[in-house]
Amino acid sequence: MSELNDLAIPEIKLIQNVGGDDAKQMGAKAGDFYCSITQEIIPGSEGFDVVVLRPAQKTRTYWGREDIDDEPPVCASEDGVTSINGDICAEACPYGAFTDAPYMVSAAERRAKCLPNYNIVVIKVSDMMPVMIRCSGISSMAARELNTLLKFHKMIKNAPHKATIKVTSIKKKTASGEAYAIKFGDPKLVTDEDLLYEIADQASALLGETIEVQALPEPPAPAALPEPKNEEPKEQPKLSF
Repeated sequence: MSELNDLAIPEIKLIQNVGGDDAKQMGAKAGDFYCSITQEIIPGSEGFDVVVLRPAQKTRTYWGREDIDDEPPVCASEDGVTSINGDICAEACPYGAFTDAPYMVSAAERRAKCLPNYNIVVIKVSDMMPVMIRCSGISSMAARELNTLLKFHKMIKNAPHKATIKVTSIKKKTASGEAYAIKFGDPKLVTDEDLLYEIADQASALLGETIEVQALPEPPAPAALPEPKNEEPKEQPKLSF
């Protein structure tokens, strides 16, 4: 049975210039990552290493207002395809607010749209804690690129636990000014066998399925040095005076 269903997965949020007051009171700056449960601040330029537990899962949210408060959104979708009202989002949005490319419109337009969100559950390698990374707005393309990486990259295809991925933030210029987006780096193969087994054990417990680990190949033996040749000393020429 998956432990993910029984946990309040901590969310690591990317702090922007606007909002994130709680994080900023703790010392976070725009472009930093912040986890409210642990109150950890991670500089965006340094980032953190993760192992992806499962591909980004698409959802949708239409708030129907500029101010996001404690009230629920006007409409939403748990699978990114069908709304909670039973409508096919791309074909029959009753609010005329559907968009699948929020990174192509301004921030003002995004607030009036039904936006895709991508939820990614990962293991943060530094403390082996499962965390949620939510990609929306200008970060949504990064989530789609990550899914492509997980599906086709030969190093981690069908085995994402074999490699770590660095999560950082990058500054982007938008029509509404500067904002920060999430960036996923290239996979880096885990070469520490103890760490590899620890990741596999944690992933197995969280997902409720056995993650098989293949032992790392032995490093190649150093090439043997050539044996020195026993050469006869050359006779020194005789000098005549």
